[in-house]
Amino acid sequence: MEQTDGFFPKDPKRRVVLAKLLNIPPVLLAAVGLDSFLSADESQAEQATIPGPASKHIDVEEYYTTLQSYWTEGYPNGLEAAVDDTLTRIDRLHDIALYVRTQQKPEIIRLLCGYQIQLAEIAKEQRSFQAAKSYLTNALLLAREKACTDLLPIVLYRREILFDDLGDREQALLNLEQIKQNKHKWRIPAQLRGATLSVAARAQAAAAQSEDEKKNALLYLDEAENLTRTAITSNYLFFVSYDRERYLLDRAAALMRPVDKKLRAPERAQECLLRVEQERKISGKLMNICRQQDTDLIQAQIYHDNGYDPIAAATAEQVVNTLEATGQYKYLKPVTALFQGLKERHPYEDFSVSLELALMRVKSPRLFH
Repeated sequence: MEQTDGFFPKDPKRRVVLAKLLNIPPVLLAAVGLDSFLSADESQAEQATIPGPASKHIDVEEYYTTLQSYWTEGYPNGLEAAVDDTLTRIDRLHDIALYVRTQQKPEIIRLLCGYQIQLAEIAKEQRSFQAAKSYLTNALLLAREKACTDLLPIVLYRREILFDDLGDREQALLNLEQIKQNKHKWRIPAQLRGATLSVAARAQAAAAQSEDEKKNALLYLDEAENLTRTAITSNYLFFVSYDRERYLLDRAAALMRPVDKKLRAPERAQECLLRVEQERKISGKLMNICRQQDTDLIQAQIYHDNGYDPIAAATAEQVVNTLEATGQYKYLKPVTALFQGLKERHPYEDFSVSLELALMRVKSPRLFH
């Protein structure tokens, strides 16, 4: 079942970020005012109208480099500053694309799509799924209208990931099908084709109820294996980065995805993880931390399935402790599910209590201040 936006962060600072993503006043998301978390300039900016561009020219290279840096390195000045900067850049790009005649317009359109994808990712990280869908829809409509045939499959791929994260297998596979139907019209690099197949494998594995269904899911990965490439940053492919490490992580994840424990394959998943470290060649601080989170989550699930519960709890706690650095709050759901399994077996053990406290610090940070 698809998740909803019934969850609002208890952390006031995260509520400020969410309010900006939803383009609503921060005070509407809290029983107490959030103005104290905004500087005087920021509070005034909430009421101000962003002026139009002072020039019809922008530094296209700088815009692209900044977008790539946000995606691969993270947010050096904090998430809230990154959201502010991204929204301002989108407004600037939008004004130029609509109202100014310039030779830069084709690349400005592409940048506008790219920054919409970036905002969608931030919204997804903050579990504001409706906002994430909206930003990706904006990017998709723009790419279609302007015939950006290289960006269209990238947007659909990011939508496929979003719906997989939401547990909506049908919608995830529909986005894959759109890519397949247009593979002869669009410019689709090999690693992008591989990445879309990998996501489909994860989605199908999660729904598998028999060995045959699990094997069919893994067939996607068999096809994707030959489509891995060294991660590159040109032509917006940093949004994909489907290299050998990503393939191995996706195969391990698919092997551990079935709900029925009998269908999971922890030994084969462990073999994939043993090869992951040897294949880690991707650059980018945020990318590396996120992939380590993927590794730790799968490893924790393997330990739990094999009955090594103390080390499963410790490994899962590592995932939780890096959430603030990555903003990847999507990991809360699988870690919480793992914790519930641990609690059933060991309700009063120190390792269960420690993991529970780590989860509480993230979900209810104000309790610890």
